[in-house]
Amino acid sequence: MQIYQTRELKKEDVMTFFEDVVSHTGFPQVNFELRDFYSRSLLVENEHTVQFENAEFQDYLAAKSIQDIGHIDQVTFDLVVNKELNTVYPFWYNTIAYLVSVEPTIQ
Repeated sequence: MQIYQTRELKKEDVMTFFEDVVSHTGFPQVNFELRDFYSRSLLVENEHTVQFENAEFQDYLAAKSIQDIGHIDQVTFDLVVNKELNTVYPFWYNTIAYLVSVEPTIQ
């Protein structure tokens, strides 16, 4: 969600994600009600989309994912800087704050 600079995902995209996880992990097909999933997660269900109940959680998860990838300074630059305008995409400000708190050397 963060890479696409959006706070919402289409429900079809969420289902595609689940299908990809099942197919890439070798786990057997998991049958569950999506309503149960939404009621027990940090996601909020809208008519055609889902989103995190708290946008800061999405920013935090994005920062942790970048940290897990490694090469934090290069990955961060590649994701958050508009190279044509030489500016930071505003959508990434909170994620950058989380990154600096966990990896102060990238400041």
